[in-house]
Amino acid sequence: GVAADLEERAEEAGRDLEGVDVLPGKHVVELAVLRGDKGQALDRLRALLGVDAVFYAGDDTTDERAFRALEPPDVGVHVGDGPSAASQRVPDIPAMSRLLEHLARCRRESGSAGA
Repeated sequence: GVAADLEERAEEAGRDLEGVDVLPGKHVVELAVLRGDKGQALDRLRALLGVDAVFYAGDDTTDERAFRALEPPDVGVHVGDGPSAASQRVPDIPAMSRLLEHLARCRRESGSAGA
């Protein structure tokens, strides 16, 4: 169809550009001018912020490098079906919304909302 043709054209155009990384996803093509991927960005943010744990959620194949960069006690949540390196899974966006609401409620109740 038209969408698949446009995705293919975007991939081809990206590959023809020097210094551009192309990462196809589900009905999306990421074109990045900075070297790296979501996993490397996650590692940099972790170091910069000095956090003890990371919560990462994603619904695309472009999130898999970030899922693979996670280590305990980090939590990765894949939204939807299909194979994933994420440790957890929810079926859809409404379920992800409910999970985030539940986590926020737990933090408030534990008194760690500002932590």
